[in-house]
Amino acid sequence: MPTLRKLQEDEVRILARKGNGVRATLALEYDGYLADFEPNDYGEALLAEGESKQTVRNRLRAAAERRGWILESMRTQGPLVRFKIVSEEGDEAIDVFGQVDQGAEQEMEFAA
Repeated sequence: MPTLRKLQEDEVRILARKGNGVRATLALEYDGYLADFEPNDYGEALLAEGESKQTVRNRLRAAAERRGWILESMRTQGPLVRFKIVSEEGDEAIDVFGQVDQGAEQEMEFAA
């Protein structure tokens, strides 16, 4: 008879990311960066050595679009990307994203 146990949240996260490629891992990382933002919030990213402004801006823009937002970039000098989050669909875009997240969590529960 096998021994069963329920996986902890951190174990599930590791398993969920294990199959992801580099692009998917970066997408998750940038999604996390915008997790605390809401429409009309401003933010800035200080670039690490060797990072490109355009690349960071594009990744932030893609993460915003996955939430139904628009990212407006501002001109800056030096290794800094400054932006504003704008939503075309208001609060509805945030609710839809939350429902997608909950669905993914339920799928993971069934897999376990």
